[in-house]
Amino acid sequence: SLFDKCIEYASNGLTLARKINDKKSTAALVNNVAAGYTKKKDYRKGIYYFKEALAINSSLGLQESIIRN
Repeated sequence: SLFDKCIEYASNGLTLARKINDKKSTAALVNNVAAGYTKKKDYRKGIYYFKEALAINSSLGLQESIIRN
């Protein structure tokens, strides 16, 4: 499905962002993974990833991104 592709591509990007230690991109991609799972109605995984994105954004002090989470 389209949402599976969303999760796949965001996960691939997430692997790269983590590899180069780009925390801002990591947070954005984790958020995209969360959105994909939420659209698939897998709310447990969606919430898990949204919480991870929120924690990263909070640690970076990215207020605008925190509001979007």
